[in-house]
Amino acid sequence: MLTYEYVSERMDYELPSGDKKNKKAFTENIIEYIFRILYRSKDANAATNLILEVIGRKYNISRAFILEKITEKKFSTTFEWCNDGIISRQNIEQNIPREVAMRFYKHFDEEGIFSYADIAVLPNDLKGFFSDSPVKAILECAIYDDKGDFYGGICFEYHQHPRCWTDEEIESLSFTAEILGTFLQQKRYMDSMNLSRVQALEILDHIDAFIYVIDKKTYEILFFNKKAAEFFGTDSLGKNCFNIICDEETKCSFCPIDLMAEALQSIKKDIYIAKRKIWLRIAVSKIYWQQNREVCLVHAHDITTMKNKQNKK
Repeated sequence: MLTYEYVSERMDYELPSGDKKNKKAFTENIIEYIFRILYRSKDANAATNLILEVIGRKYNISRAFILEKITEKKFSTTFEWCNDGIISRQNIEQNIPREVAMRFYKHFDEEGIFSYADIAVLPNDLKGFFSDSPVKAILECAIYDDKGDFYGGICFEYHQHPRCWTDEEIESLSFTAEILGTFLQQKRYMDSMNLSRVQALEILDHIDAFIYVIDKKTYEILFFNKKAAEFFGTDSLGKNCFNIICDEETKCSFCPIDLMAEALQSIKKDIYIAKRKIWLRIAVSKIYWQQNREVCLVHAHDITTMKNKQNKK
């Protein structure tokens, strides 16, 4: 069974020392940590609660919870994690009328973010909800259904004093909301509470990055998410990654998978694929696969525009 202590220990082992470097590495590899939890857990509820705890403790959140639409007219808090000494409010946040939820939603920005460093400056129509609340700062990230309609949100509260949410925190927390939101909506349609490998991989189809799984020994492509398949080709499974991704006949000299020693669980590297004229920021992690195959999960962001701007300076 996965626990916070186990995940935290693995994170501390894999990340470089130093607070700033640690936080930077966690932000860049957040998809790998969340994916591992979803992939390895046999209990979908436990996996969701564990992700909230991992994120909550990493960013010193007082309370993290998920609000979901349970009927067309009602919303409820379905998951909650509270830091030490924080009182749960999940039981009283049930069957919230849609008009109340939408009163908050109309203040979300175009990126689906509702962020206030100090609730004292909240819009007047929202202040009443916090009159008896210990909340001092709040960050909420919207969840949308496949039609683009408001489905709920993942909410993060801070109770000690006003707090300015950094761009890094907003990025990490909103990315967590995107993954969990997709997962939860799929979960609602599942009869079984068991989280299978296929279900975990399907979640990655909704992530706006190239994500693929490669056999470490044979360089065979075992999985492409939707974005990778659309860019590199839909008939790529079973073929060598250097053929498909880099358009090469032999293994690439800069192969990030080869840089992973037995002692390393993950690495990061910027690579340039000359034949495609594209820069990718690659994060590679070892993951468990069926039949005990040695495989790597590769998470790649297109940073070509950023690199071109840097080269012009």
